[in-house]
Amino acid sequence: MAYEPPASEVQVTTSGLNIVTHGNVQQALADLDAGVVAATRNLGAYGPNTGPASCIAETISRKTINSISSPLGSGSLRGVLVDLKAGQVITNISWQAGSTALSGGSHQWFALLNAAGVVLAVTSDDTSNAWAASTAKTLNLTTPYTILTTGGYYVAKCVVATTMPTFGAYISGVNFANWTTTPYACGAATGFTGPATVGSTVTLSSSVQFDYGWVS
Repeated sequence: MAYEPPASEVQVTTSGLNIVTHGNVQQALADLDAGVVAATRNLGAYGPNTGPASCIAETISRKTINSISSPLGSGSLRGVLVDLKAGQVITNISWQAGSTALSGGSHQWFALLNAAGVVLAVTSDDTSNAWAASTAKTLNLTTPYTILTTGGYYVAKCVVATTMPTFGAYISGVNFANWTTTPYACGAATGFTGPATVGSTVTLSSSVQFDYGWVS
């Protein structure tokens, strides 16, 4: 039987995606689209991206979750450093609650910061809306943000409530040296209420509690 080449081949190179067609242009375009979608899913901090289909990057791989985190102090912001690539468009941020639901909430918002702690984008404030145990909450950024430079960015959350939710997390028993060198792999700050101002700088201290969240 004579060899029949595939309609197209998607090739990933250091300079991007190439597509080699073999006559079927419609199929080639479909394969290219599928290849681009696959390429937008970044590796997680501790392994392959295991998030939902829309996930661009996650704070940790779901396979590494080993704890239910201690609740954040009310008004505290915690961010986990993730790798994002130039050209990726971040529309919303999600976090996964653990076994404790939010109660008496007044502010709930998420943010994207650069490695220096500068606030690049924030979500709307979800104020007193419910956040049930063992459920993910997704909030839209007020304006989608296009990543300009490949590198590390903090995906952060802040909740003000009487009873703070817990989160699925990876918690390290050791504060390794690379976690205490800026930019911190996980950082926290206190004293917030409503959403931080875009363009402001948040001073983060090191944390070893990596809560599970993702951007899409």
